[in-house]
Amino acid sequence: MSGFLFRLGRGSAARPWRTICAWLGVVVAVSALAVTFGGDPRDDYNVPDAPAQAGLESLRAHLPESGYATAQVVVHDRTGAVLQQPALATLTEHLQAMPHALTVSPPQLSADGDTALLTVGYDVEVTDPDLMGNLEPLETAIAPTRATGLQVELSGDVPASAATPMEGIGEMVGIVSALLILVLTLGSVVAAGLPLAVATTGLVVGSGGIALLAARMDVSTSAPTVATMVGLGVGIDYALLMVTRHVEFLRQGYAVEEAAGRAVATAGRSVVFAASTVLVSLLGLRFAGLQVYASFCFATGLAVIAVASAALSLLPALLRLGGHRLLPRKVRRGTRPVRLQHEGLTARWAQRVGRRPLAWALLASTVMITLALPVLDMRTWPQDPSTGSTELTTRQAYDLIADEFGPGANGPLTVVVDRTQVSDAQV
Repeated sequence: MSGFLFRLGRGSAARPWRTICAWLGVVVAVSALAVTFGGDPRDDYNVPDAPAQAGLESLRAHLPESGYATAQVVVHDRTGAVLQQPALATLTEHLQAMPHALTVSPPQLSADGDTALLTVGYDVEVTDPDLMGNLEPLETAIAPTRATGLQVELSGDVPASAATPMEGIGEMVGIVSALLILVLTLGSVVAAGLPLAVATTGLVVGSGGIALLAARMDVSTSAPTVATMVGLGVGIDYALLMVTRHVEFLRQGYAVEEAAGRAVATAGRSVVFAASTVLVSLLGLRFAGLQVYASFCFATGLAVIAVASAALSLLPALLRLGGHRLLPRKVRRGTRPVRLQHEGLTARWAQRVGRRPLAWALLASTVMITLALPVLDMRTWPQDPSTGSTELTTRQAYDLIADEFGPGANGPLTVVVDRTQVSDAQV
């Protein structure tokens, strides 16, 4: 493998523009195919063979208004006055006129009459593109009621799907932070920018592949975000490893093309092994038997393959164009002595740790355990709206229902029975 990787790296570095043009062609082709034939992500929350799924399917067959998506509308008069029936009747009409709205339950009044709860039953699942993350029909329907001064909040499947949308801010913060760290570590803006350029190129190709995958199977709406985070992380790691090794060879006096080939032959083996390990781990998600996890597996796998391929073939071409500018400026100017690999800071650190391994192992374990302690209080998904921000309408609806209708009103239990198998007395 080392020989093949050396030829791949040296060949890409020897013909940088040809390699870059080839990757541009791949990016354009995959993007065009994604726009033309790609599909949109769509969640699949069904759990085959689960007892709850069997009950849900029975409801959908016999009581569609109870077996598909729901939305709860909570109306509250802040002054404590009893709600008037004409206002609730008008709200019911607006809710009934929404697309896919199958039924609207009669208003359920609280004991003091200042709060009403209406439940909307839809004729499609919450994962339907018309409902998932789309609050506009509900907002339009309740706007006239809010205009009268009443407080109206939303809860249920549909509002929950749009309560906290992912905006991608975290990924941008991660990219900027990674760039700053790479500049400080490598001492060269060019060397720091290459890992990000390679990872971004791979992610563009991977994103196009995910869109094409969505045309053939249900891909979770969260899968592209997960694939982006994983792909960005491993892509930067793979490219950084190879850039660091390339710079070491440059310091040793090798020509740029030779250094690139040697970097791919050595660090590239680690990239192949690491990517293979990640792919094998991702394939384990397929055994969960759930479509949402299978989509995570395939989408993230595409991103990892794309960024690893970019690191092994595109990066050497960029290294060739970067030339000796990848070295710190002081080294290029000759004001700082060139140190070989065994004289570096990390090598000296490794030697120090190696002299007293037990003490350093205990110290590292103590630090890691301390950092991991908060996991004992971590609350993982799925969570109900009570854990959300108090500014969210779903949280405000949850609090109103709990206050006005009592504990447990936010967590009803639905029992589905087959009347052909259960008598009236047993019911």
